[in-house]
Amino acid sequence: MKRGRLSARAQATIFIIIAIVLIGAVAISLFAFKDTDFKGDFSSNADIQARFDNLRDSIQNCVKFTSEDAIAIIGMQGGYYAPPEKDSFDLMWISIPYYYDRGRFLMPSDAEINKQLGTYINDNLPDCLNELNFSGFTLDYPSKFLTTAVVKPDEVVFSIDMPVTIAREGKTFKFNLKDNKIVVNSKLYDMIGIAKYITDSHKEDPELMCISCVVSMAKEKGLFVDFLDFSADSSTTLVVISSKSQDSFPFAFEFLNKYNSKPASTTSTGV
Repeated sequence: MKRGRLSARAQATIFIIIAIVLIGAVAISLFAFKDTDFKGDFSSNADIQARFDNLRDSIQNCVKFTSEDAIAIIGMQGGYYAPPEKDSFDLMWISIPYYYDRGRFLMPSDAEINKQLGTYINDNLPDCLNELNFSGFTLDYPSKFLTTAVVKPDEVVFSIDMPVTIAREGKTFKFNLKDNKIVVNSKLYDMIGIAKYITDSHKEDPELMCISCVVSMAKEKGLFVDFLDFSADSSTTLVVISSKSQDSFPFAFEFLNKYNSKPASTTSTGV
């Protein structure tokens, strides 16, 4: 695969997005959940009960953080947790997939994006749980579990089928994470919709695009769309669909389109 030279503006855009994600991740990791559906008395000893509550809430914190992180990563990598090597551009810290490559249409299906979200949770949630350390308590959960993710309008819903046991001195408390579905506010559904429109428009004419249609769609959904030169010869365009809200994940959705020659319509930026 030919690698193009990243333009200065494209570099700046990606760095800003990554910085926002990292700042958000730190803020989320410091937030302790006050409420949970997994209520229960563990001990009549107030100190032990308080420590149990903290551990249980920290588990919920891991689930929530990992779910939001999954959406952020899937956004930066155009719907992928693990982008296809031959059809993506590797930037070391992220890989941006091609959705259109000189006549080839490569955008992942909705089912594939849901699968990628679930796989991220399966691979990364144990890392967060393994970092929990509450002296005197034993935390037990399976190394293999199933996560189902569904992208819906205004939200992404995760169902994690993972039984968890908290034990201390022969006393146990059991629950399953699937009994408390995680719902994350998200513009991912709308971002995917705009990405589909942009990609599918090349089926009629790869050299033309209805920019006014993209503007209208983005404005209606409360989103921005940028078309940025990604290669020295301007044949590759980085499309960045970003959210106006900092309370919605992901902050941006990115993908690449590669043309035989630069389409005149992609010179417009800042939609």
